[in-house]
Amino acid sequence: MIVRPVREGVQLIHQHDHARAAGTLARRWKGTSSIPAPSPQVRDPLFFAADNHDVGWCLLDSSPRLDLGTGLPQSFFAATVEEAVSVWTEGIRFCEAHGAFSGYLVSAHFSSLAEAGLPGAPPEDLALLRRFAGDEQEALIKGCGAEECGFQSEAARLLRVCDTLSLIACRAPEISPPPGAVFSLAGGGLKVRLSGEGKVELAPWPFQSDGVLLLFPGFTILQARFETQMDLDEALRQAEPAMFETRLVPLSG
Repeated sequence: MIVRPVREGVQLIHQHDHARAAGTLARRWKGTSSIPAPSPQVRDPLFFAADNHDVGWCLLDSSPRLDLGTGLPQSFFAATVEEAVSVWTEGIRFCEAHGAFSGYLVSAHFSSLAEAGLPGAPPEDLALLRRFAGDEQEALIKGCGAEECGFQSEAARLLRVCDTLSLIACRAPEISPPPGAVFSLAGGGLKVRLSGEGKVELAPWPFQSDGVLLLFPGFTILQARFETQMDLDEALRQAEPAMFETRLVPLSG
């Protein structure tokens, strides 16, 4: 669950809905000098992987749990290592059923997240993350076609970029930059600025159209903090369905 505190309460967006937006971005990607457009050989498996890489979160997102530390619904960033590995594995298996290369891309994506979590991890978590990062990709890549394998790094990088841009468009607080600040993405190949007007500005402009509108179905809970799971469950029953939108536009100024 993506959990964004706002003045009127809390906005909630399911992980799978954020992933579907990442798929939209991948389909509209025309490419830049550092992040090319997806090659025809990998478009179908890449688009499927982008759309569905977070499908493993659906069950957890259907019954949000209270984070006792924040008094808010638990964000996906607060999941335990065991939960994350279980969710990641389910997403890999789901996408592998579509094709080995889709499964490989999701495996590569989540393995990079696992490796990012290695520094400072407790010993028991460290062992689990290392095992996950090491076990998945080799078997999957053996099932891929020779043409697909030639584009594995290119496709995996585009999936990471579209995933990150979708999270920023959702205003996921754990990774969103301060409004107005320009920061680099994809090793400096993309400049990004989050405006306070429902816009994300990018340079160089990477999409086929002049602007991209992303719509995220979700909920608004009109309360800022909860004391018990029962309080949260009741608020969720009364939550207002909402459609959150963000427009991606060329960076100005």
